[in-house]
Amino acid sequence: MGAKNNITISTLIVAIICSQLCCDRTARSNAHKLIGVWKSNDGARVILNQDSTFQGISLPSKLFFIHHYDGMKKVFNGVGRWEIVEWKFQFPTIKLYFDSTNVNKTTEVFIYVSGSGFWEYSEPFNTLFQWEEEEGGNRYKYIRQ
Repeated sequence: MGAKNNITISTLIVAIICSQLCCDRTARSNAHKLIGVWKSNDGARVILNQDSTFQGISLPSKLFFIHHYDGMKKVFNGVGRWEIVEWKFQFPTIKLYFDSTNVNKTTEVFIYVSGSGFWEYSEPFNTLFQWEEEEGGNRYKYIRQ
């Protein structure tokens, strides 16, 4: 019985590793679907470039510097790198790594991808968003331009 359990555990480990490699490949192969300019109703913009760099313009500080917002400008600009960190189930997720900002702080932020259909997972992907407060609450949206 012990040998059977070891085989089952080994099979499970191999399946998990394969699924992670597949998801990573899927994420990289979908990056081109997100390249471009994304703009919010208040004028904030996120520009995702093909070379995995990005530029943020007039971004709301309260969403990007949640714990260090006091005394900051209401909006800021920054540049950095982006990557897809998850491309499965509902809301594929990208991460922005700010290397430089005009407020002399750096940060890392998750932004979610929303498309069409019941679960918002179908193409075309037309919205990026951040939760304004608690997850599942109001969304701060960037619409593809």
